[in-house]
Amino acid sequence: MMWLYPARTDLAGSYKIFSRVITCPVLDEGQKRRSTMGKMFGNLHHISGVITYSLSPFEQKAFAGAISHGVPNMWNRFKGQAFRVLPPLIFCYLVYDYGEKLHSDSLKKNPKDFENDE
Repeated sequence: MMWLYPARTDLAGSYKIFSRVITCPVLDEGQKRRSTMGKMFGNLHHISGVITYSLSPFEQKAFAGAISHGVPNMWNRFKGQAFRVLPPLIFCYLVYDYGEKLHSDSLKKNPKDFENDE
């Protein structure tokens, strides 16, 4: 069943079904629906052609499927990106480690230079 609701208050008998406007033969110009004191809270504005649905936060499960769907999803994402990220990371680490060893060796004195210093 499609939900019908008044599209605009100035058109008598107009009802909106999702994004289409249809006319209702039951209501004519003489039978316009009017509110006496204005609109109620929640209906203070009207955006044409936009339909929003919401669910109360009290009816939602905050961590629904976090373990059963979240962990396998995280593993699949990791597998998809590991071969793009890990090779440059390993290469940069090896270059850094080689540079550190070369620098520490260059700071040491060569014992062969001091063999005849007595």
